[in-house]
Amino acid sequence: MVRSRILNLVAGFTLLALIAGCGGAKKSVTTEAEAPATPAEPAVSYGEIAALVSGPTQLTFHESNNGLGSYHPAGDRIVFQSDRDGRWQLYQLILADNSEVRLLDSPSNDENPVWLPDSSGVLFVSDRSEGAGELSRDIYMYLENGGSVAPAAVSAADDWYPTPLDGMRFSFLSERDGGVDVFGMPVNALYVGSLDGTPPQPLLTAGVDPSSPAPLGDGAFIIRDGDGKLFRLDPAKNSLDPLTPSTLHCGIVSYSPARKLAAVTILEGERYILYLFPPATGTLQKVETGEGEVRYPQFSLDGSKLLFSREVGQKFQLFEVVVAQ
Repeated sequence: MVRSRILNLVAGFTLLALIAGCGGAKKSVTTEAEAPATPAEPAVSYGEIAALVSGPTQLTFHESNNGLGSYHPAGDRIVFQSDRDGRWQLYQLILADNSEVRLLDSPSNDENPVWLPDSSGVLFVSDRSEGAGELSRDIYMYLENGGSVAPAAVSAADDWYPTPLDGMRFSFLSERDGGVDVFGMPVNALYVGSLDGTPPQPLLTAGVDPSSPAPLGDGAFIIRDGDGKLFRLDPAKNSLDPLTPSTLHCGIVSYSPARKLAAVTILEGERYILYLFPPATGTLQKVETGEGEVRYPQFSLDGSKLLFSREVGQKFQLFEVVVAQ
């Protein structure tokens, strides 16, 4: 499953400079440079953003963990991961009759699937390459036409969390830069890969250990830091602006450019709760999902439906809500 990373921000301190006075008696003068300004904590409010037409509706019922769903662009099926085979494998849920069909059959762990917006295939994360493991996964593409699998981003490090940007490019998280935090844990960098074989290019490397990147459709992203705070990252401007206050501990976030609306899980007590959140207004609307922790929200392409995983008993199942236009 998608793993959270710890973000450690290193504060800079200014050395004191001793300056000897000129002429007359010598004296020492201590000067200190002004510290950079800390961005103001953003304010959030609570209210109704969008009515829910229906849901939550449970979609999977198999006695296993079923989650990380992604809608086909046509909206008629969902690709998801399940551990019913003793390892993570990819399945499809056909919504017309609620049937489940295995997408791939491999001896590896295949997980974190997401449909490309042109419906040409599914990006997913796998440890199928030789010598790979849970800490050195790669990104592959399943081609809808023919059912073949091809590598999309492969390295000796862990590459994970692919998110389509268009029919050819996708963002992903990678530990390939080799950085570690103060605890010795690898840190993430944000990359853009391409299905045409162009080598992946870093969007963000130094200073930030992002997770849950959600493209905003204008070249910017919503990202989450290790303290559960959401930021707007604009790589072109090298800017990082806070969206949520430190009092909120956010989890996974999904964003619908069509609706200009985010869905995010927020920790309340000991479990994550689902909220709708338009970044432009900072308003939070709680989505009633019933008992059980909620994880991995994912909008449909047009933003009219929202998938999420919810704990039922001791397993996670896929659920859906329909959001009013």
